[in-house]
Amino acid sequence: MVGNVDTTEDLTQEAFIKCFKKLNSYNCKYSFKYWLISIARNNAIDYLRKQKSVIDIDSVNPSLLSYEDKDKALQNETSSMINEAMSKLSEEDRTILFLKYHEQYKNPEICKIMDMDDKNIRIKLYRAKSKLRDIMNSMDYFAKQEV
Repeated sequence: MVGNVDTTEDLTQEAFIKCFKKLNSYNCKYSFKYWLISIARNNAIDYLRKQKSVIDIDSVNPSLLSYEDKDKALQNETSSMINEAMSKLSEEDRTILFLKYHEQYKNPEICKIMDMDDKNIRIKLYRAKSKLRDIMNSMDYFAKQEV
């Protein structure tokens, strides 16, 4: 969600600290996993709000930008374009797409994490995919893929 390994590690540590501090408010009727993910998600969203989703290019790990062959170069370019397009989405849309396609959660799990019902998640997922597709069309992503 934040686009930087070091920041992600810091936010993860903060999430565990918040979890520990709020352990007395945990309701054991619910899954601990989803409770922890919700804390981590909210922590990342708070961070992004403070940063206004600006990523410092100098903080990107250079080893992530290297490639060995043309396939790797295309994969990096594709990842870069998808990340750029994702950054133009709302926090909620990014989160839903991230949980569904990166973390590979099923809709019932996303419902618990996002605290929404299944119908709402399906609608938001459809709209987020449509917005992402529109953004990527405006970036000529699909035209580049046909070459």
